[in-house]
Amino acid sequence: MNEQELARILSSMNVWWNGVEVPSSIKKSENKRKIFYSLSKECIDEKDKDIICLTGPRQEGKTTLMGQLMDFQIKEKKVNPKRIIYLVADNSLLKLNSDNILIDSLKVYFDYVIGESPESLKAKTYVYLDEIQALEGWAKQLKSYEIYPNLKFIISGSSQTKIRNDSSESLVGRIKFRLILPFKFSEFLEFSYGKSIPRNLDFGP
Repeated sequence: MNEQELARILSSMNVWWNGVEVPSSIKKSENKRKIFYSLSKECIDEKDKDIICLTGPRQEGKTTLMGQLMDFQIKEKKVNPKRIIYLVADNSLLKLNSDNILIDSLKVYFDYVIGESPESLKAKTYVYLDEIQALEGWAKQLKSYEIYPNLKFIISGSSQTKIRNDSSESLVGRIKFRLILPFKFSEFLEFSYGKSIPRNLDFGP
């Protein structure tokens, strides 16, 4: 593991550590899907210790939801930006600099970004893992971390069957699945235009 290079890559992926907003490349839009509002409550619920897993087909908004949740936590809930880490599990640069992306990235994060160990975290810390199915043995690795009360995992993956199978042994009873489906037409309009849906939309004959 090249710790210095890994730290640089993580910093470039998590620009909010340096006072920059969550980029539009992640959160995509300011408009929210209905599921965002229930997820935002689950993420900050101190009594909710479960891992939240967003599953569903590719390009249906899982990454967008993650970006919007991070943005919400920083802006609305005043979570310290350094208490939020976002990893894309299939990122090629991470793979080049680490043999075990999750373990190595979290070690660098705890050692160099917040300077606390998982067991001694002074405040709630959020770990967002995108495309989790790309990591071999991810479920067992998460099990070793999810025992820490101030560590909250929000993960996503497009291979629902594989993720359920991978988690069925190690994380049974510790993970909540949220299926992200394609937009219904009414939800698409609300997401695209907000509450002010144009009256002059032409829907054809």
